[in-house]
Amino acid sequence: MKKNYLIIFVFSIIVSISSILKAEDISLGVDLGFGFIDIGADDTAQPIANISGSTVTASYDTGAWFGRIYGEYKIADGTYLDIGLFQTGDVTAKYTLSGATASESYSANGVDVSAVIKENDTEGLFVKGGI
Repeated sequence: MKKNYLIIFVFSIIVSISSILKAEDISLGVDLGFGFIDIGADDTAQPIANISGSTVTASYDTGAWFGRIYGEYKIADGTYLDIGLFQTGDVTAKYTLSGATASESYSANGVDVSAVIKENDTEGLFVKGGI
């Protein structure tokens, strides 16, 4: 069964408070937002209908909130190490046929680390890459 496991939020609305605490070489921040995702519930419902010989009704979420707390450490002029903790809300799909119901739910949480290269220290173009 093919699933998209919240790997990528295709579109995101992010509100960033990017310097809650700012020391000389360290700053802390918070990102909050909502991500849109298709977990493929319609594609899963069809094989269930084919196997059962019944009509299957699928209802599903199309997005979830996410949040991230992070710290940024200045390594050199314009170069930073960014470490964060992230958490998402649940994205759930529910399948109903002949009075029976089944559901699946996905969420994600973890740690991310990346290197950030900024055009200048306060604003402008920046490049971020990491895991």
